[in-house]
Amino acid sequence: IKASLNHEIKPLDSLFCYGTLMREEIRFPLIKDRGIYNSITGYCKIGYLSTNGLYPALNINTEINKKTKGDFFQFKNISQVIKITDKIENFYGYKSKNNLFKRSYTKIDVEGKSKSSWIYVADMSFKTKIKDWKDYKKKND
Repeated sequence: IKASLNHEIKPLDSLFCYGTLMREEIRFPLIKDRGIYNSITGYCKIGYLSTNGLYPALNINTEINKKTKGDFFQFKNISQVIKITDKIENFYGYKSKNNLFKRSYTKIDVEGKSKSSWIYVADMSFKTKIKDWKDYKKKND
């Protein structure tokens, strides 16, 4: 909308991670040296988390809204990061039927402020609903 009004727009440089890409998680090393210039805890207010025991999936649901805790990262060059995370999350494009997760845009609550961010969401729901991935992992390790 801003572009159509000839207003300056900033490219989306953020990624919200709520699972294995979070700090101290198994896949974080794949993105940690990719130009992170801000890293802070944030909350996604849409949907809910579920898990198959190996990884979580954020399920978008307008009727069930939990505060999903995760890491809000800002990158100097997010295009490098997106290439990596699209592979990790099995996102092949917006029209692909082979996606495991979809890369979406949402607002994340960061210290009481609403920040725009990329996020990976799933259409499927696993049996086990969880509040927080790190708490779930600690209890099951």
